[in-house]
Amino acid sequence: MVSTPNRSPRGTPVDIVKGALVPESSLLFSPGDLQAFAAASRDLNPLHLSEEHARRSPFGGRVVYGVLAGLRCLARLSPREGWTLAGLSLEFPSAVFPGIPYEVDLEDPAPDRAKIRLRDGRRVVLRLSARFRNETVRVGT
Repeated sequence: MVSTPNRSPRGTPVDIVKGALVPESSLLFSPGDLQAFAAASRDLNPLHLSEEHARRSPFGGRVVYGVLAGLRCLARLSPREGWTLAGLSLEFPSAVFPGIPYEVDLEDPAPDRAKIRLRDGRRVVLRLSARFRNETVRVGT
């Protein structure tokens, strides 16, 4: 996905994705994202890569890799210097499809935990829960 940070005429943060304005609170997966993830992960499952194959599946179309969706959600969290990811839970109540702008709901209340929901309107398609551990090195102990 070629994405360029920009601002809408009203000053709202947006991404420009193939000529479409996508609010910063949204997440959009392109077919190119699926191709790039396939190359990096070596997962060539046709459910993600072949429109013809995926159309015949129960999903009716190509599905975004779950790990890709989870990683893109994690990237929305605030930086946690000195903290490392200690636990991660992903739940997919519904499939994530390319070409649909999903809303991202963040609960990032403390450095040791965060929750994210990815929604298609009112329908939740991904729930992510992350725990972090403080890895700050203490000098003199």
